[in-house]
Amino acid sequence: MLISIVVITARPEPGFVELVKVLQTAKMELELVYVDKLKQTRNGHWEEAMARLGLDFIHLEDPPSDGPCPSTARNLGISKANGDWIICIDDLTTIPNEVLKIHALAQSLGFDAVAGSYTLNGELAAHSDSRYGNPEASNGEWVAHHFYGMHMGFTKKAWKEVGGFDTTFDGVYGWEDCDFGHRLFLNGASMAWLPTAQVNCQKDERHESIQAKSSFQHNTFVYGELKWRNDALILWNKALGKIDAGK
Repeated sequence: MLISIVVITARPEPGFVELVKVLQTAKMELELVYVDKLKQTRNGHWEEAMARLGLDFIHLEDPPSDGPCPSTARNLGISKANGDWIICIDDLTTIPNEVLKIHALAQSLGFDAVAGSYTLNGELAAHSDSRYGNPEASNGEWVAHHFYGMHMGFTKKAWKEVGGFDTTFDGVYGWEDCDFGHRLFLNGASMAWLPTAQVNCQKDERHESIQAKSSFQHNTFVYGELKWRNDALILWNKALGKIDAGK
């Protein structure tokens, strides 16, 4: 099973080397896709390095955006990806091998999408995020609410069925990911929350400025009626030994 990891960036130093160091130790079929605003300045060095390592790599130039959020770039990366399962992570982020294995398990159990967790500079960030809530309070809506660009996974088929990320989304930056998650639910997607599957993101001034300027208003898009499938969730918890088979 080929897993495509999609990253979008506009940084001179986006954490490429650190990410690749982890990926080259994974005994899995992986593909790394970078949508890069500064692609022309790399002079093909990344392609050369990945070829020497024997890792599949797609390097794309970030196109002009249709809206204030990076949906256009993310859609481009996913459209060119060859994997059936897509993992989106932020730049300056590494994804441990055990997390890649959890994603593979999620797909094997028939999930359409998963919302992963993350740390900022090694610290759990969810407790300070105003989008955080109680997963037992709202079930599927809570999971969709946790679709962040820092860490989410889904099938390419599910992405296609809902038309990808909304390139004209004009709400608060970062909410286009949650909008995508909610549209997956509207389409009947089976989704899971992966609190133990953590990627590691290095927080910087960009993240701090975005959080300071954003109001995180819940009404920046309409959730609509969400659908929740317990069948795949039961299989997931059963595989992890979280519930009895008879429950």
